[in-house]
Amino acid sequence: MSDDLPYTLEVMAQVVFLQIQERLEGTDYPASKQDLMEHARKGIRQDDEVTKALSQLPDKIYLSQTEVIKEIGDVDDHMARL
Repeated sequence: MSDDLPYTLEVMAQVVFLQIQERLEGTDYPASKQDLMEHARKGIRQDDEVTKALSQLPDKIYLSQTEVIKEIGDVDDHMARL
């Protein structure tokens, strides 16, 4: 079973990335971290994996969804090394 763990975590990460892309659909860029958080929270009742991931982003202006996704990947990589 433990051999499946890295695969399972990778699949979960991919699902979260897809959810982030869906939730940020229609966001106007450039956007601040706060703008992204507000857009992602529309229509949900409580924070989830998407808003948790976005909350880890550096507080700056993002020019595109691609930049947001790349930054989240960089944050995840950094957290995994700690």
